[in-house]
Amino acid sequence: MKRRDFLKASVAAAFGAPLVADAWQKPSMSRPMQDSWFNEPWQGMYDPNDFICVKPAVHIIGTNRLGVWWKTKDIAVGWVDASQDGGATYRRYWLERDGVRSTNTCTHIAVIGDYDSSKPLKFRAVARPIAEYGRFGQVRYKGETIPGVNLKAYDVGIYAYEKFARERAKRYTGEEYVYEGEVAAVNPGDYNVVMFNDIHHTLGFYPELIKYAPKSVALAVFAGDILDHARSDADFDKHLSAPMAYVGKELRCLTCFSRGNHEMMGVYSRYVRDHIALFDDSFYGAFSIGSVRFAVLDTGVPTVREDPMLLDGYAMGPYLKRERRWLERESASEEWKSAEKRVAFAHIPPYPDTAKEYRSVNSEIYKVVENDLSLLMAGHLHNGRYHKPGTMAKFPVVVGGGPYRTRSAKGNRIAAMSVLSVKGDSLEVYQVGLDGKESFRMKI
Repeated sequence: MKRRDFLKASVAAAFGAPLVADAWQKPSMSRPMQDSWFNEPWQGMYDPNDFICVKPAVHIIGTNRLGVWWKTKDIAVGWVDASQDGGATYRRYWLERDGVRSTNTCTHIAVIGDYDSSKPLKFRAVARPIAEYGRFGQVRYKGETIPGVNLKAYDVGIYAYEKFARERAKRYTGEEYVYEGEVAAVNPGDYNVVMFNDIHHTLGFYPELIKYAPKSVALAVFAGDILDHARSDADFDKHLSAPMAYVGKELRCLTCFSRGNHEMMGVYSRYVRDHIALFDDSFYGAFSIGSVRFAVLDTGVPTVREDPMLLDGYAMGPYLKRERRWLERESASEEWKSAEKRVAFAHIPPYPDTAKEYRSVNSEIYKVVENDLSLLMAGHLHNGRYHKPGTMAKFPVVVGGGPYRTRSAKGNRIAAMSVLSVKGDSLEVYQVGLDGKESFRMKI
């Protein structure tokens, strides 16, 4: 079955009042959390001993749409109660598809479709373990005459089913597990965006870098290669979902993710979509904060290897064509044209046409917006710097830092946090390393 087996889902409000909003992410019908090579908690955001084992992150998936994502260590029903009036009233949001709520899953998402960034957001992510016998369905035909050829198999199923239900009824008694969080209000004319890239599994970078974050951070962007590559499904829990939750909690901000080439490596790369809220079931999308229009792009992998027998199994050609068609529609939209500034986030920056390795991957994507893009913020090169217009592309490019790959590496190859400051219709960008020193500061 194709992955696109979802429908746009409506989100219900508390007190019986329906709230019209769209949920674009199908949560994984995944197993309970797998054992993996890590077990220790990380900053309270990942703890395999808690029922809510990966704490919620608030992902922006549209101008007025948020996806709250979290994970439980066993199957549960999940929802979010959210307030934007200081906690005076709350509305309830969950994922509904075909008239049925999302249950029997470990990953949960609730989409808030009427979000107002100028107001603070308080939320409670709630998970209720599935324990009631009726949740699993009633046993039919008990005591009825069934053809003998089917009776044995059916009875075995009944006994296993009843045992399973009895065990869960002992384990869970109707309790609810709750995590509370908040997102600060955004001044649309004065806010900051921070970007992390090429972290490559190094969780210790986050606490060190956010010490230098400015005040009034509205958004934290994770611009690819946050993982080195996933070694298990649960690897995304600790090294992608938990850091997004951690930074969002510490800075009281929204988050979003731009996929890098390392998130596409190996057989577990198929699970990354189960750990974030997506733009219309895609890794690319756009939204506005104040007068700035932001686009999140997916630049795929550096080389095109489309042999279906490879474990990676890339099919970048058709995918990037779909992305380009979307970007053409976006760049022709009123939201894009009327914006004071237009900023894009991506993992792989544009390369000169002489770089044949990259030319077929992302050059066509950037050509769509090369004449009206105000700024691109990217990573991949592990060499933090600012490129003025005409050097890397027609538009200015910020390339985020990254750790050394070899002893002979030269340049500004250290982990860094890139910062975009929006003040009215003007932009300023700078980059700060682990030592707190700025490598550049430029006005756009």
